[in-house]
Amino acid sequence: MHNVSYGESIQYPIKPSLEESECLRCPQGYYQDEFGQAWCLKCVTGTFQNKNGETGCKVCPAGFNTNSEIGSIGCSDCPIGKFGIVEDEGGANEFGRCLNCELGKYADEKGLRETCKDCALGYFAPNPGLENCILCHPGVVTSTIGKAECDKPCPAGKYK
Repeated sequence: MHNVSYGESIQYPIKPSLEESECLRCPQGYYQDEFGQAWCLKCVTGTFQNKNGETGCKVCPAGFNTNSEIGSIGCSDCPIGKFGIVEDEGGANEFGRCLNCELGKYADEKGLRETCKDCALGYFAPNPGLENCILCHPGVVTSTIGKAECDKPCPAGKYK
């Protein structure tokens, strides 16, 4: 068996020498799903393979990704400010991508699955991908949870 680094091209492994007469197993991070091939294919972004000699790759679960790398042997937690999905509402496979939290939402922990948390009343998130929500300025609050701006001035007779 050949020792090869994971940064090599898709046409892997190197052809065996004449004295080697057996088929080689694809290494971790690679697969081959067809018969009679001369190389292995790298797992695409959001998928991984942690075993040798496999015919496909595994999709990273929600909350995890491969950090946009191909040929991965495992998945990592989605970072703070992002959440992980496997499929979007339209059914398109997102392959374990980590997406920025939307406006009005935040992620204060790694590996958040499916959706980010809504900002509480009195807090807002004006930008995507935030770790925490921002407290509204004096005299203004939010009308509901999950707001991108403080949209409700305190009425006469009340303050904040």
